[in-house]
Parts: sequence; structure tokens; C-alpha cells
Amino acid sequence: MKTTSSFSDLPNRDLETLPETERFADYLFQTGWTKIEQSDLRILVFGISEHPPKSPEPPIIIFPSNDSYSDSRLRIYDAIAAIATFQNRPFGDVLAEVLRYDLDVLRQRIDVPGISGIPLKLMPEIVRSFRELICKAAQLEAAPQGTRPYCLGKARKAVQKSNEVSEKCLFGHTFAGSFGISIEMPLTLDTKMFSTIAHETPTFERLTMQRIATGLVDAVNAKKESQSSVITDNLENGFNADLCSTMESLLNILSQINESLQVEYVFQWSPLIVPDKNLSNVKNISFVPSEMVPIFRDAAREMRELQKSNPVTIKGEIIALTDDPEKKESDERLRRTITIRCKNKAGISVVKITLTDKDYDAACIARGHRNWISVHGVLVEEGNAHRLRSPQNFREVDMQTPLFPEKDNDEPQ
Repeated sequence: MKTTSSFSDLPNRDLETLPETERFADYLFQTGWTKIEQSDLRILVFGISEHPPKSPEPPIIIFPSNDSYSDSRLRIYDAIAAIATFQNRPFGDVLAEVLRYDLDVLRQRIDVPGISGIPLKLMPEIVRSFRELICKAAQLEAAPQGTRPYCLGKARKAVQKSNEVSEKCLFGHTFAGSFGISIEMPLTLDTKMFSTIAHETPTFERLTMQRIATGLVDAVNAKKESQSSVITDNLENGFNADLCSTMESLLNILSQINESLQVEYVFQWSPLIVPDKNLSNVKNISFVPSEMVPIFRDAAREMRELQKSNPVTIKGEIIALTDDPEKKESDERLRRTITIRCKNKAGISVVKITLTDKDYDAACIARGHRNWISVHGVLVEEGNAHRLRSPQNFREVDMQTPLFPEKDNDEPQ
């Protein structure tokens, strides 16, 4: 496959937006292209061997070895155009991917008629809120799985790691035609890990950014269902009290511009790491900030109360699994909820528990064995039933062993 261009043939596109030679070469290497050694040191040549059987013949990408040549920009344009043709994708999409292949990007767009920008006096507060959001998300992500707190402490190692993540983020403007900003999260990549475009091993930075995206999706769903528990039940993957308070503060700042303005959040993931399955189809998250402030405030307050609660160990029989194909639930959270009949707490009958994928699979196995289960967490009332928050230490209880040991002091087992 071969393409030729001249500067006069190019669309109205600023050539300065094209990547530098070194960056483009690294993109090709990271996404499965192979460098073909040449005796002529003035050029770089890349090819690809694996491609779908019915796809066109893959191109040989040739471009100058550095940016000092007069036609370097044009040759890189040709190379990107060849990749776009081969992958049957728009040129602009491929170019954007090349420019951000080692970044995750969070974009905030403000859309309100008649507003040309954000007042300068508010910008420092907005940037500070984004930095705080990333810091706290990273700190929560650094906590051990299954023991993540509703309220952050001051663990030195976690704080240091969260600061390292936030300090390398870049701030910029985006969205032509309306006011918006972008936060770029550089990823720490091991070049030995990557040989194709699809990878499932997320870096710590990706996990941090996914936590922010999950928290925003949870908040939108919490408003739709008028249930702050949508946020509080997903502590493992989403927001805690500190993150909710930070978002409340950020949205209060945006509400000062205009109470009816619409804000949109868009996440663009690096093509080198496949995003979490629950986020892969999320294109944008939009809402009116003033309407979401009470959602985050209520969730933060509830989480602080839960932090003070005494955890208990619940043991009992599984009576319902909501992972029913007939229900066709689109919300992954609803498909991982079990209902048990409690057997070891007086006055407690039906308890609902939302589990991780791993624990939900274990619950299905336990029910198949007709055994009971034991799980540790914070018990709260929910209508005529109860719900166990922050479940951990999930295990199957063999019915051949005593359900009530002589000493059961509600400590994790």
C-alpha cells in the first residue's frame, strides 16, 4: 500500500499538530509494528505481519529518521494516512491516537449559550479541585483491595504515591467552539509488555483514572434512582467520602458561572490498555452541576457515618441471585447482588449484598453446593430488609461444620 501527497493536497490542517518523528516511531513500535532494519540511516521503515485475513495488504511505513528533513512533516502525514486507510478509520482518529497513545485524557466541556469562557478568578480553584480529585483517587486506589476506607487517612506512602501521580498530569484547553479543559494522565509503560494494541494489564495511573470515571457514572445513576447507595455501595471501584466532597466543591464552583450550565466529561483511553469492561461503552457523562451537588453531599455524609459504624460478620443461606439472563440487566452492579437469609443475628432476616465479580462467582458455587456463606461488612437498614456495605472476607461455609462457633466476636475471619 502506498500513498503520496504534496503540501498543496493537504486539508486545512496545521502541520505542527503532527507528531515528531521519535514519538511516531515509538507509537508504531508500541502498537505492534516492527522496525525493518535499513542500511540507509536517513529513513525509518516499519511493517506489520499480523492482520485479519480479509483486510487489505498492510502498508510499509517509510518516513525520515529525524525532523531535520524538509519533507519530514509530509512523510509522517502520508504514513498516518496509510494507517488510517489500512484500519478503515478516519485520519483524525488515528492522528489523535498517535498524539495520546501513552496518555489517558479526562476532558471537561462546559456548554451554555452566551458563555465565552470561565472567569479567570475561578480557574485556580477549578485546577486545584482537579488535582485534589486525582490525588484522592490515587490514594484510595493505593489502599489494599477489600479494605478501602470510606474516609481517607494520612498514610505517608499512599499520600506520596498519589502526589507523584498528580504532579505529572498536564493541564490544557480543548473542545473548539465551547469552553473546556483537559487533564492528561501520562502512563508508566513497560515497553516489553506491549506488542499489540489490545492489553488488559492496567497501570496504576489507568486504575486511578478509571476510578474517577466510575465515580461519575455512579453519581449519574444515583440521581436517576434517587439512591445515594449507588455510590456508597461501589467503594471498591468508585468514590469514597473524600472524592464525593471534592466533586461537590468543584461543581459548586462551576455553578457560580451559571446555575443551568451543562457540563460534560469525556474520557479518552490510551489504545495500549483496554479499559474496564464497565467503562468501554461510556462515551460521555453529562449533567447540570447544581443538580448533582446534593447527590455528592448526601453520599459523602452517608460514607462518613458508615466509617464510624461497627462491622459485623453475617452468615446465612443464599436465597436469590440477581444475575438472571432473563432480566437482561444493563447495570453490572445489579447483576452482582445476592440476597441471603441471615442465620446468626437476632432480629436480622433478609440481607442484600453487592459483591465483586470474584466473590459473586464464589457465591454461585456456594449456592450450587447448597452451602451457606459468611461475609464481613457494615450492616444498614434498607426498607424492610438490610444491606451489607463494604463486604469483605467472603467465604463459603461447609454445612458439615458448626455454623455458630463458641466464640464469634464479629472480627474478620
